[in-house]
Amino acid sequence: MPEYKPNRTIQGEHNGKALLRREEVLEIRRLSATGVSGRALARQFDLSNEAVYHILSGRNWGWLREDEHDEPPDTLTGVVDGGPPTGGDAAAHSD
Repeated sequence: MPEYKPNRTIQGEHNGKALLRREEVLEIRRLSATGVSGRALARQFDLSNEAVYHILSGRNWGWLREDEHDEPPDTLTGVVDGGPPTGGDAAAHSD
């Protein structure tokens, strides 16, 4: 069986190739929700139409939420906010 290799990618603005900061990505999402076209957003933020589409579809920056503790997934485990709860008897309460 192959050895587990954790996610070791650097995400978000911590990545040296990132074109945007967290605040800009959130602004793109907000403006899109108000009806601003992807093409207009691409011009405003000096991006390609494809880059805007990838942001809006979640392909890029999909982990980013407007919550108070937005951080990229842990670069060693790929887990966000400590991961799923462990133990407990959640299965016993399912219908």
